[in-house]
Amino acid sequence: MNASLEPTRHRLSIEDYERLGEAGILPPDSRVELIDGELIDMAPIGTGHASTTTRLIRLLVTRAADRAIVSPGNPMRLPPWSMPQPDLMLLRPRRDEYATCHPDADDVLLAIEVAESSLRFDLGKGGLSARGLHKVQKAWIEHEVPQCGYCQTGMIMSAVALLEKKPRPTDADIDDAMTNLCRCGTYARVRKAIHAAAAPTAIVKPKA
Repeated sequence: MNASLEPTRHRLSIEDYERLGEAGILPPDSRVELIDGELIDMAPIGTGHASTTTRLIRLLVTRAADRAIVSPGNPMRLPPWSMPQPDLMLLRPRRDEYATCHPDADDVLLAIEVAESSLRFDLGKGGLSARGLHKVQKAWIEHEVPQCGYCQTGMIMSAVALLEKKPRPTDADIDDAMTNLCRCGTYARVRKAIHAAAAPTAIVKPKA
């Protein structure tokens, strides 16, 4: 009897994705981002999205001054499978202004997604999966981490990058890695959520 083989997806790495651009297969103006090894068409930009993004740029440029670089709509690297393009990022200052390479999670102080028609996808994105919530995102929900939501995409990206480097991080590891600014002060919940996502068993809901 012939064995039944299940088809598997061929995921693209960041290097594969960049080669598509270098070869001209993906034009420079294509609105495509790499999410969990898949090419995802980005939603069209509506007037509400554009207006909100413009207001945020003006606000962040004024407030950040020389303390951070405001980067609108540019890619960030989340090796090996994702290269999302948040609507806005605040980046650590760097002399070359990231001319030699795109920032990675450690360079991002704040990442913002302005969600209009793409709200459902953006809530499950964070550059992590095109098909469902990542374990970090599930932990975020279970431990009720989000408050205002502005910093959450960057927080989640940083948490995933931390767990890839250190699958069982200590509180000190988490404090060192989570440099995103949270004006709502959710850092205690962030620690609990990251420890839950790092656990080898299923996530347990926090006690009431």
